[in-house]
Amino acid sequence: VREIQYSMAINDEPFAAFMLEDSPEEAARDLVSIHLGRRIHLGDSAFLDSPEFSTAYDESAGRPNVFIYDNRGTLNVDDLETRVRHAVKHLGVRWVFLDNITALMASSNMDDERKAIDYSMMKLRSLSLELHIGVVVVCHLRRPEGEKGYENGKDITANALRGSGGLMAFSLTVLALERDQQKQDTKNLIKARLLKCRFSGFTGLAGHLEY
Repeated sequence: VREIQYSMAINDEPFAAFMLEDSPEEAARDLVSIHLGRRIHLGDSAFLDSPEFSTAYDESAGRPNVFIYDNRGTLNVDDLETRVRHAVKHLGVRWVFLDNITALMASSNMDDERKAIDYSMMKLRSLSLELHIGVVVVCHLRRPEGEKGYENGKDITANALRGSGGLMAFSLTVLALERDQQKQDTKNLIKARLLKCRFSGFTGLAGHLEY
């Protein structure tokens, strides 16, 4: 997701990012890390006050087409809708990132998580159609049965999406990213698996990403 955001940032594509598990500072730092090609949070904290960081920030996370929202505290889907409408109308945003749908449910007034996710996905789909924007939603996976977990490269299926069938039903495209974190020779290789594509109907292994 951050790689997509970075690509949009440097290509002047306006986007709004709701990273519910990160502070705005952490989300911005990640974009700067991609720009510099190194994970700056693992280095000396004094670097954050350096001219090199300031320049890299201005060239990535600090660009005028990047809007990273402060989501500390509660944020429910109705609040999200209000912020998205403002971002589209007044900031020219064309893409919205929500990471992740499970964290959004923590502020839901509904007791049933499945119904809450269905409602949220329906809202986001309606916003996408009405405002002519793209919405990227990150979803966690449910714990798999058996001994092999997703961290060992287990294939992801539609049933693995945590929460509700609405994640598949209301999405135009569903892309799963698989990686065997424990296998030393391929742990930096990610498989991209297309679970749904309403536009073409194509599904299956779509390609590989190497970091």
